[in-house]
Amino acid sequence: MRTKRPAVQIDIGPRPIRLEPLTQLMEDPTSGAVSVFVGRVRAERGSGKDFALRYEAYEPLARKTLKGLSRTALTKHGARKVLIQHRTGILRVGEPSVLVAVAAAHRKEAFVACRYLIDSLKKEAPIWKTPVRRGAR
Repeated sequence: MRTKRPAVQIDIGPRPIRLEPLTQLMEDPTSGAVSVFVGRVRAERGSGKDFALRYEAYEPLARKTLKGLSRTALTKHGARKVLIQHRTGILRVGEPSVLVAVAAAHRKEAFVACRYLIDSLKKEAPIWKTPVRRGAR
């Protein structure tokens, strides 16, 4: 017998974001669509391959904020399941820093809820990024 996964899952921390288990995490027989946004560290113009960003979060408030945003996605935007993962620590170019996934009955609701979540997360969650000087770890 499968255990039912919660409608909202939030993960903030240094663990790498893995896309492979995403399908299983978003499994919901009443959802016909899953929309996924993955934000990655990009090289700034002229920064070279050693560019990195340090992500920091005030985790208790960030978790609370993301849960509140997720509840809004569930109640106002038609989401059935929400998964948000945000990394902290030093990330290099190409590494995923944030993942937002939404399961919904239809693609329109999935797209709208996913966009609402990433846009709101960037504005409201106490998560900061700062450039790291070359060679820092």
